[in-house]
Amino acid sequence: MPTTDATQPHVEEDVIGDLTHLFFRLGRRVRHRANKQLAPTGMTASQARALRIIDFHGPLRIVDLARKLDIGARSAGDIVDMLVDGGYVERNPDPDDRRSIRVSVNPEGARRADELRQLRREGAEEIFTTLPDGKQRDLLALLTELEAASRQECAPQQGEQKPG
Repeated sequence: MPTTDATQPHVEEDVIGDLTHLFFRLGRRVRHRANKQLAPTGMTASQARALRIIDFHGPLRIVDLARKLDIGARSAGDIVDMLVDGGYVERNPDPDDRRSIRVSVNPEGARRADELRQLRREGAEEIFTTLPDGKQRDLLALLTELEAASRQECAPQQGEQKPG
């Protein structure tokens, strides 16, 4: 465990604790930066992400959007309501299922999604270009491996429902 005396070297490093602390601190900074960038658009990070996903994947059912956002269908529906109210997406009947609807971007939504992608890229560049290319690739490989492992750990077990 790190000592409180700055003159003493770390006798026993708490690598997991340090990683956790840095991961959450960096996450807060990234979210803060993203929220600051999004403020002029009047959109939340959740709305921006949903709009980018709908724009990229084309018309989606709410349940499919929820899966891609890794949230419950009710929460995805609330986000879609806000995007409809903002004039970015439209609900249309699902041609494959009369009981269902699909959500698609309209021209204003496509324009806004492009703008959001650019804002996101600029924000990411501010953070990641502080690392040389080789370290960026190393970090990408490590985070990809960690995300894949956590996805398997967090996947609902057979018969288990994801909280809504």
